[in-house]
Amino acid sequence: MSTVVGVIVLTVATTAAYALTVEGRQLRLEGGAFIPEDAEWLAARARYLLKQHEYGRANDVATLLAGAAPPAIALEAGALAARTKYFAVGHKESYLAFRELYREEKKRIDATAAPPTEEDLARLAVISRDAIAALGTAYGPGAVPGARTISRYDSPTANTGAAEPQVTKYDLRWSVNLVFLVREYDKANLADAKAAVKKAMDEKRTYEAFFRDVSMPKSTKARAVDDVRGSVRDRARNMLPGAVAREIQTTYNLEGFKFCLKKPVGIPDLTIYAGRILETSENEEIKVERYEDAGYVAYRATATARAKATISLADALRYLGVDPYVWRPFVGKLEGDEKSKVGAEEGSPPKMHTGGIPED
Repeated sequence: MSTVVGVIVLTVATTAAYALTVEGRQLRLEGGAFIPEDAEWLAARARYLLKQHEYGRANDVATLLAGAAPPAIALEAGALAARTKYFAVGHKESYLAFRELYREEKKRIDATAAPPTEEDLARLAVISRDAIAALGTAYGPGAVPGARTISRYDSPTANTGAAEPQVTKYDLRWSVNLVFLVREYDKANLADAKAAVKKAMDEKRTYEAFFRDVSMPKSTKARAVDDVRGSVRDRARNMLPGAVAREIQTTYNLEGFKFCLKKPVGIPDLTIYAGRILETSENEEIKVERYEDAGYVAYRATATARAKATISLADALRYLGVDPYVWRPFVGKLEGDEKSKVGAEEGSPPKMHTGGIPED
């Protein structure tokens, strides 16, 4: 008997053995678990799909493996599934999956009433490896709900500046939350978790933005050009820094991450910084169109000013007087919790702090 579910074909051979076709490869299960070589192939396939930004397929494969992994790699499979969930399902859901894995390991270790062994610590490190890989990896558009579609120079709303969207983004709020999760259960790997977030914040990115303005109809080309040139030049100085600031906020999820910092930072603050370093083009692009109606001729000019700046989030925060590497978790209320130990209700700002994540 064969059953087809999505891209997976299940064939029941006996009560103890099954055959599956996954991603074009036939796999076998014995005793309810994949045979070792097929389990290894599934794990490798999921990691390959992650690298190709095939987040949904990677999560499907990793979740399938986690549900029927051989005991020897059950923990590794669970950690991989939690990692793929970070990109395909949601950051909070991935956080909960990693937390559950850590808690189960902690229960097992505590049940022995003896200090953790080297093997115990190694098992915790298996979870941390994928947690750190998730928090330190940028995700592409469409990977998680709310990610924007990439296009080059979308038309802006009238009289506003528009920034070219960044190809990849980070959700630093949940990256920091995962850092604190590693700190709680596996301090031996805390330094690597912190380094992954710092690397994202230190990354230099070039932001490009533009502002377009249109003149009123004029009687000559020269008048139309003069009218729009002065307008676009002056107004671009006001509009473009805000456009870049909005894109920085979107790129790093500062709407949530600002509550992990000692002092919240928003678009108005980032606009100040972007205005200081933004380089605006001196040669505006001007296009003149001729209109004629009932013998009346008029000209209208369109001018575009462009600007760019190379910015790291860490530099921007330092300029605004904020230590970029002092964080607190902001989880909100999570499933299975009467009341969250850290942060506040989802969407509400937590109480500010004066310290940061310790070095231990």
